[in-house]
Amino acid sequence: MSLGKFGAMQMIVIVAALLSCSVSAFARNYRIHSGYVDSTIAERGDPSTDLQIIEPLPFDGPPLKNRIFNDKLSKEFEEKYNDKFGRTDAERVFASPNRTSYYNDVWFRGSPEEYNEERHKFADYMIKRLVEYHVDDFTKNNPNGRAIYEFKEAVSNVNVKVSSFQFDLRYEIAGNTADFIVKNPYLSIAKVRLQMNPGAFVPGTPDETIVTLGTEVTRTISFETYFSSPLNNVSFVGRKQLGRAVQGTVSILDAQRDLGPDRLRTVQHRWIRENIYLAGLGYTF
Repeated sequence: MSLGKFGAMQMIVIVAALLSCSVSAFARNYRIHSGYVDSTIAERGDPSTDLQIIEPLPFDGPPLKNRIFNDKLSKEFEEKYNDKFGRTDAERVFASPNRTSYYNDVWFRGSPEEYNEERHKFADYMIKRLVEYHVDDFTKNNPNGRAIYEFKEAVSNVNVKVSSFQFDLRYEIAGNTADFIVKNPYLSIAKVRLQMNPGAFVPGTPDETIVTLGTEVTRTISFETYFSSPLNNVSFVGRKQLGRAVQGTVSILDAQRDLGPDRLRTVQHRWIRENIYLAGLGYTF
């Protein structure tokens, strides 16, 4: 009986506490916050206003991707990539490490680790070339930097025209390369490239010299010949455009191949000279 009375007393205390909380809540003075109104009666008669959406102005220029990688840069990157890793898809597949060469590390371009390192270096070159090109473009179009651009162009580009021949000498800081180009009515491309140490910021002794001669027989058929030293590699490439994105290629190479160190480790590298004949199809995405 005493326990029942104690429970009843607890219920009375709880109800009293709830009543006091509710009374204190109603008695609290809520101040008006900024942006709120006391009543919405005055707003009911206001006419509604439609939200006016302003359409963005159309952009007539090229998309951002094309402004960063324009046709000039894309052609430069493709040309240097081909010189480094193979000028046709068949050459690149043949030269790259595969399942049969992965474990013995002897192939045309060296070990897989060396091959990947060369790709990383090429990616670094692309970044430097992008920065160089767009800095030049900014200074060319900026009155304050126009003098700097003109000085750089005068130092890195020399043009001489004699009759129907034009001789251009172009130096590129990012890749540390110098191209001597002969524009003539007989060949579509006649060029000598001096590849110097890409890690240096000034010209030096060439590490590799590449001579390129090419001609277009028709709109869909072209031939190119390459010679590179000091390895004295010679290659011939024939191309036939089979469609908008499909190209047939034939490659003939007379080149040295690095066999890597011998088992006795008596020499650093063993070289052999071989003739390579490749045919393939290339697809441009």
